[in-house]
Amino acid sequence: MTETARMLVPPSRTVHAAAGIVALPLRRISLTARVMPTLRGLARQVVPPSIMIGLVLIVWQLLCSEPGATLPPPSKVLAISWELITNPFFDRGGLDKGLFWHLLASLQRVAVGYALAASVGIALGVLIGQSVWALRGLDPIFQVLRTIP
Repeated sequence: MTETARMLVPPSRTVHAAAGIVALPLRRISLTARVMPTLRGLARQVVPPSIMIGLVLIVWQLLCSEPGATLPPPSKVLAISWELITNPFFDRGGLDKGLFWHLLASLQRVAVGYALAASVGIALGVLIGQSVWALRGLDPIFQVLRTIP
């Protein structure tokens, strides 16, 4: 590097004479600058639904707290179901069980029903795919059932 080039380049920069490349010092990004975009995105996703849920609960509480209301207010629902929410695994025999056991029984019924429907549906599909007679016989039933939402 010539003496004139050394005088022109500040001491904080390094110059590679052969390539003419100037290396700039690395700039550190603060933790706040790195975290803020993530927090803003999270706030955009979480705050609007939270506000709407809060408004719906407030309106529900105001409309249903009058005497003679057919729907209980959310405060009463929470007070009555608090034990089920906080202790979902209790079992006192009979139907007096926690929320987990009721949810498990419900999901088991759904699984059994889905398995039965899938096995019957697959068997009928194979039958219709293999037999023209089965297609002609079952097609009117399928056309009627297709109109049911």
